[in-house]
Amino acid sequence: MPESSFDHPLFGHIQFRTVNSEWKRGDKIKFISGFNLNEVTPVFIPQLQNIPGSNNGKLSFHKRGHKQILSVFNEIEARGLLHHIKTCAGTLNPRLRKS
Repeated sequence: MPESSFDHPLFGHIQFRTVNSEWKRGDKIKFISGFNLNEVTPVFIPQLQNIPGSNNGKLSFHKRGHKQILSVFNEIEARGLLHHIKTCAGTLNPRLRKS
């Protein structure tokens, strides 16, 4: 399986491999190091409570990013922009970029 790595501002150096034997956009990946899926835990985002697809505002997000995502939604609310959020499609889908 092809392997690669990148540097992430929150997690540092991350290594991963594709699930399939060739690179394909959107292909599933498996983390080798740098990102621990066991540290993806629920976070309640009150601003998303009534948004379709948000599991009543309870999303899975890496625990190192809980403060950041809560801060972002507080800022969106403070700026009066919550009405622009119509749906939520989740927070984690380990795969190669589609574009």
